[in-house]
Amino acid sequence: QLGDWRASKEESHHTQRLILQAQSAPADMLRLLLDNPSCCNHVNVCTVLHRCARLAGTPRLTPAIEATITQSLLPVVAEVLPACKGRQLCNLAWSLVRLGMPDEALFDATIDRLQERQGGLLEACNAGELAMVLWAIASAGLTFQHASFFERAAGSLAELAVGLRPREIGLITWAYATWLGNDLK
Repeated sequence: QLGDWRASKEESHHTQRLILQAQSAPADMLRLLLDNPSCCNHVNVCTVLHRCARLAGTPRLTPAIEATITQSLLPVVAEVLPACKGRQLCNLAWSLVRLGMPDEALFDATIDRLQERQGGLLEACNAGELAMVLWAIASAGLTFQHASFFERAAGSLAELAVGLRPREIGLITWAYATWLGNDLK
């Protein structure tokens, strides 16, 4: 099901180092990934999308690069989605929103994958990852569609409350306020 995106751990680690070296040059990251699928895996795919999303709103992320992301990278992300774990899924949700939601169906599939199993991926997320996904859902205006995520995340957050950092508290508070505000409309 993963096609060519099944690099060995050693190959993907080497590719990951190259991606991180090129992280300020999105075209180079995309070329490295898309031209060498046999040397990459789901982690590499998620990293490239996340690093490109971090450059959203800067001159480095040109319309041509955004088009490559939409036309070439997002289909690969959809292909490797089943192999992604909690951290990668959280980064994907955040990245898709930062990039302006170029594929809402992929975003929905990412959130659904996080919720798939009771005691599974959602419960394995740390507070920062949950804050990131809650922010992404609220920022995308999809709180109604993903209300069950907010409900399930509340239980996980209650267990993690002692270790929350101020930034996480802010993101979580804003996301829940947005969710509840939308619920009252």
